[in-house]
Amino acid sequence: MNHKEIKTGRNLPLATAVSLGMAVILIASLWFDRWFFAFLVALVAFFAMREMFRLLDISDTSIQYLLYLTSVLFPLLTYAGDVSRTSPLLLPIVFLGVLLILRRGFENFSHKLGTVLLSLLYVPVLLSFMVDLARYENGFELVFSLALLNSAVDTGGYFAGILFGKRPLFKTLSPKKTIEGLFGSIVLTFAIAGAVIPLLVSLEIWQALLLAASAVLFGVVGDLFESALKRERGVKDASEAIPGHGGVLDRIDALLFNAPIVWLLFIVIFEVGI
Repeated sequence: MNHKEIKTGRNLPLATAVSLGMAVILIASLWFDRWFFAFLVALVAFFAMREMFRLLDISDTSIQYLLYLTSVLFPLLTYAGDVSRTSPLLLPIVFLGVLLILRRGFENFSHKLGTVLLSLLYVPVLLSFMVDLARYENGFELVFSLALLNSAVDTGGYFAGILFGKRPLFKTLSPKKTIEGLFGSIVLTFAIAGAVIPLLVSLEIWQALLLAASAVLFGVVGDLFESALKRERGVKDASEAIPGHGGVLDRIDALLFNAPIVWLLFIVIFEVGI
């Protein structure tokens, strides 16, 4: 094992190559066919949901089928309509989930229902906000901005943590996350937001910096949230699906929390969706 692998816990060249490949596929799908982009997000949601079964110990096959179906259909229906029209569909899905749980009795009912609700909200609902951004005429710029911000949070924290990290940010949840890494996320995200985002979307500098601050805050919380799920389950990674990265959830944990806040700022507060 080389020095980079010892220090980072990942194969750095492999992880970088995989990240670049995923970015190219994302950009290409947005540019050429946004329905294909929506299908890609649905595919990501499917595999992320599969990892949720492991993290939350969901073994009931009927519940798994319900969550699989929802994770695939929710992003596609969101692109066909919008997130406000898709969200009410959660009510009949939850109702069906309750019936499927109760058919096996009342034992651990609240825990089982909680895992279903968490899985629904955490994967398909949060990812659907990114799909909703793609519906707009300037959807390429909106989604690309989200991807840039999210990547800046991850990349800045990752390399600052490797080079300078000494003091744990939340030692009990994620010992490798450091205060120095957090500062790296802040610096890189603010730099990219101030220099690039206004060129992509019609924003004032203060609006771009507010996006950056939100992306760092929610990205770090999203990362720690998934770390808590893994810690509770006693695993290092959600799975080994992505070479050099671990699982799908390990790759999109910050994105899941960033997608709705960036959507809120772009569409509701700044009103820049065309």
